[in-house]
Amino acid sequence: HPQLDERLADIYDEAEDYLPRFMHACGIDPRIHVHTVRLMETLDQVAFAVAMHFKLAFKRARPSQLNLKLYPAILVPAHFAFPSGHSTQAHLIAEALKTVFADSNVSTLTAHLDQVALDVAENREWAGVHYASDSALGKDLAREIWKQGMSGLEVFKPLVDRAVAEWRGPGA
Repeated sequence: HPQLDERLADIYDEAEDYLPRFMHACGIDPRIHVHTVRLMETLDQVAFAVAMHFKLAFKRARPSQLNLKLYPAILVPAHFAFPSGHSTQAHLIAEALKTVFADSNVSTLTAHLDQVALDVAENREWAGVHYASDSALGKDLAREIWKQGMSGLEVFKPLVDRAVAEWRGPGA
């Protein structure tokens, strides 16, 4: 399929690490934007833990486990499919970065970050390791984690504040 061929390089890269997609989108240099990277890495782990909780509760088999004629483009993860961890993680990081860059007056960045998260999620579907509903729940879960972490429990606020501060520069 031509669209799969177009996505394969990203699918392979994102199977190992999808964070560089966000770094590139925002011009994040890990040597300079230490707090932004720490925020992304922390949220990556939070989203993974929450997604794993639900994977164990729902225990949905992967597509290739139900249809042996499917040959996934990447190694099939050993854990359950629902919700997609990559979708949860990518959408949570997109929410965080939209907050970090909220004062930058770059409206196109918000749409671009949402698209990066969507691409990461859809690439897992194209790879043959997730259903669209896995990705959809991951997106919804990420938004709920973000809402609770910012307005409810406010556990993410100190990390976000440090990330925002490093983009403002000295004297800002």
